[in-house]
Amino acid sequence: MVKRLKPKNVNIREKRSSRIAPTRIDKELLVELGQILKQECKKDCEISIELDADSKEIETEDSKTFDNVTIPADTYAVTMGIFSYEEYNPVEIEIDIKKPKDSKIRVMGENATWVQGVSERLAKAFEKKKLGYRPIAKYEWIRLVMSMIASGFLSYASGFAIWYFKLFEPLYVIVYVLTFFYAMSMLIKRFFDWVFPYFEIGSEDFRPRKFRKLLLAILWGSGIIPTILFRLLGLS
Repeated sequence: MVKRLKPKNVNIREKRSSRIAPTRIDKELLVELGQILKQECKKDCEISIELDADSKEIETEDSKTFDNVTIPADTYAVTMGIFSYEEYNPVEIEIDIKKPKDSKIRVMGENATWVQGVSERLAKAFEKKKLGYRPIAKYEWIRLVMSMIASGFLSYASGFAIWYFKLFEPLYVIVYVLTFFYAMSMLIKRFFDWVFPYFEIGSEDFRPRKFRKLLLAILWGSGIIPTILFRLLGLS
């Protein structure tokens, strides 16, 4: 005689996960995200918001706390979500400043319409704070091409000056230009990685944002302006 096994309960939940695009992390964003979580939080759940920085840690259940708190410029992680006493957490938002690609939004629930609706609301909140230079921050190859162009201008300007004033033999000038081009491309690439961060902190002390325009003016001017002057003077 075959013994019949008691059927197990089957739980099916809808789930949506999405990465967070390059975004400005400021008070307005954190407050709006927190208010969305508050509206969607049920009686058997609670809201958790944590901000971690090298200089400060903030833990709260009410996102409006950030109206009166300055976001530290050295913030490296923000975690928000609706945490349930059941088997799963309905909403989780992870913002990892140091490892941006690990940042994500995850919404899970038994109601597909609810899951889709909450996911879209959270996505719209982030979209409002998208960075103007989002493609540069998102794609490394763009920063690499930019660094090679900038390095090309610098290499041309310095190499032409050495050749014009006959400081070295032509062969040494070529070697110098190639070496200088490679070294500067790597250095400028690192500079672009720093000055175009994936996540920009909404703080007056956030240095990449503070010095971006000044440093770019110096960098590009140091290569382009000498090149233009050489051409205007008929030296090239």
